[in-house]
Amino acid sequence: MKYEVITDRFEVEKLAEDIFLSDDKAFVHIDYADLRTLRRCSTLKYGISFTISCSNDKFIEDILDVIKSQDIPFVNLNTFLINIRINEDETSLNNESIDNLLEQIETIKPIDSSEYYFEGLWTINTNSSIPLGECYINIMFGLNKTEEDKLEDEKHEQMIEEYHKMKLPPVEWDLPKFIIEPDNED
Repeated sequence: MKYEVITDRFEVEKLAEDIFLSDDKAFVHIDYADLRTLRRCSTLKYGISFTISCSNDKFIEDILDVIKSQDIPFVNLNTFLINIRINEDETSLNNESIDNLLEQIETIKPIDSSEYYFEGLWTINTNSSIPLGECYINIMFGLNKTEEDKLEDEKHEQMIEEYHKMKLPPVEWDLPKFIIEPDNED
């Protein structure tokens, strides 16, 4: 298993945007409006990108060990976003494993915090370029918004807009021209 920890807010937000901007095919879809709602309620500040073997029986345990070893203020967790990326022909990752991963992530917040249980969004995307047997899992954590986060929200929205422009080519519309002439029934 390999992993990369991301603590720059904009980089974590780009990881979330890439769910919609990549060439992957959605197998389990989330709506972009849900991501925008998630951003209004929380600030995506921590992300971890994993490359793991889908057939590894203890991959969930390994992921949880990495998450718990990070300097994430778990008591302030508000939500999470998980993007699971696999080859479209992958057969070693099953629903039971995914359900178990989601359940374990949902209960990672400390019991003594004000809200023990927290929820998130998750998606599965497929891409034929991903080697069979490998899973790419990106987990992004949203924390309660601070006053500083609220002040930076507009700047980050603009940065995301620029990221969209960079990632998506401009759309050229080739629509037929309609000429509307009044009826002359004189």
